[in-house]
Amino acid sequence: MGMSRTGLAAIGVCAGSLFTAAVQPAYAGLFIVPQAYATTEAGSAHSTAFNTGSRTEVIVIDNSVLAAAGILPGTDLEGISFRANGGTGPSPAMSFSNYDVKLGVAALSAATASTVFANNVVGGDPGFTILHTGALSLPAGYFSGGATPNAFALPIAFSSSYYYSGAGQGLVLEITHTAGTNSEFLDSFNITGTGSISGITGFSATSDTATSQTGTNIASTTISVLAFDVPEPATFTVLGLGVLALAGARRRQGAARPLPL
Repeated sequence: MGMSRTGLAAIGVCAGSLFTAAVQPAYAGLFIVPQAYATTEAGSAHSTAFNTGSRTEVIVIDNSVLAAAGILPGTDLEGISFRANGGTGPSPAMSFSNYDVKLGVAALSAATASTVFANNVVGGDPGFTILHTGALSLPAGYFSGGATPNAFALPIAFSSSYYYSGAGQGLVLEITHTAGTNSEFLDSFNITGTGSISGITGFSATSDTATSQTGTNIASTTISVLAFDVPEPATFTVLGLGVLALAGARRRQGAARPLPL
């Protein structure tokens, strides 16, 4: 079963179930998956994750792909981000009455992943950790435009950090959402053939309650390039130095205080 623990919150405002992202063209603390498309356009596009219809997107990511992106066992994941398809303009405002983001430990590798979504997760569907649920509201310009590739958007903050232990085959990401007020095409790559990446695969469905990808219940044959928000080591270094400085100041104050008679 996936594990979560409270950590430093990603930049963003999360009040109850409503998340409203600030308009910001880029964010610095992101680890891009797959790393092969960190600085280059992936070449395809789809709108499964942000669509005017209800959708489900499942992405299975092997441990080797996470490691190549710099995400190692023991890492806390604080949020998730995407970027708009290259060359498009800034995104319109959009909102969803419910937007769920889940992570779990992968029971199967990307090469052997199942079209039955729950089969991919250790413990089945209950093995997922829900990291965002409820309404999602994104302002106009949330996804920047005009570049190839575009900058990643401000992360959608998780309600609690997800502890990546390195267990199992990797991670399974599942996004489900109700119909949105607008759509946005994201930079994406092919699941198979040209542009595909070994160690990562995905499935999608035209419903937010789908349990499998079968027949016409397929929203896309591509996968979004994504990025996880990870606390930067420098953050903890600064915090550590601050704690040490405070402790030192208190010791000096204590040494200067006269002993009681």
